[in-house]
Amino acid sequence: MNKALRLCALAVTLVGASLDATAAGPSLKSVTDISGLVYSPDSAVKGAGKAVVQSGGYVGPFCVVFTQLALTPSPSSAAEAPSFGLYEGASSPTKALALDGAPSTADELLSGGFAEGSPETATAALDFSAILSPAPLPAPGSYIASFRARLYASAYPPAGEAVDSATFSVSIQVDSHFDISIGGQGSAFSLFSTNHSLDFGSLAANDSRSADILVRSNVGYSLSIASVRGGALANTHDGSLLAYTLSANGLPLDLGSGLPASLAVGASATYGSFERYRIVVTISNFAELPSEGDYTDMLTITLMAL
Repeated sequence: MNKALRLCALAVTLVGASLDATAAGPSLKSVTDISGLVYSPDSAVKGAGKAVVQSGGYVGPFCVVFTQLALTPSPSSAAEAPSFGLYEGASSPTKALALDGAPSTADELLSGGFAEGSPETATAALDFSAILSPAPLPAPGSYIASFRARLYASAYPPAGEAVDSATFSVSIQVDSHFDISIGGQGSAFSLFSTNHSLDFGSLAANDSRSADILVRSNVGYSLSIASVRGGALANTHDGSLLAYTLSANGLPLDLGSGLPASLAVGASATYGSFERYRIVVTISNFAELPSEGDYTDMLTITLMAL
């Protein structure tokens, strides 16, 4: 008995992105390092990068996903790491890119595509930026953040395995910063607030006025205060003196020697916060009525880094 063997053919049609059988496929031709970012405590700092994707005969959409690998050196326990992010675009970047390799929206990755008929050597350049935030104030040093960029032959969400990857870095320089501000009680820190007047109006014994000195620093520091008149107000007309006392954070300071009095010696860096010193000037008792006139003294506050 003859048995016939029947063969069935299954036809499969593939629809979507195409790739020439002899072509290498899409690849990350280059991802530029971003260097020269110098930290500023008062404004954001931006650096530009570029990821270049080559077609290799591929036609269709693609996307590039970033993963942060490391930041060296690691900050000490008291300090915080520089705060930065990667953003789409170079001129006016606003879309923050995911740095964990798992974008949750299409805005958190870079994307592009190659049209039908594009040569194998066609490239697409995707601009991105690194933006370094002014807060918090990190410890001084040279930091390097390393990243991996993965290329997927699909639009968002990334599908399948990455077809190529590359590593790149962002270099950040943080210099020593130590700044001082003075203002009224409860005032906020401002680099532009370096002068403040205590107006007593008509002088009266035991009358007092206060001001706040604020320090921010990423290094250890010392703070001192000195009086031009040795802790006394001088009459601008006849030079007669009227004594006063000065305290800082409730502790009395001696200005009588004419030498600077210490508010802080070997203080630790403030990093992301501020150290506040409240000074209080109190008019001393006077046995006789002071002569008529305007009385003044000049206090000079000096901040020194260790």
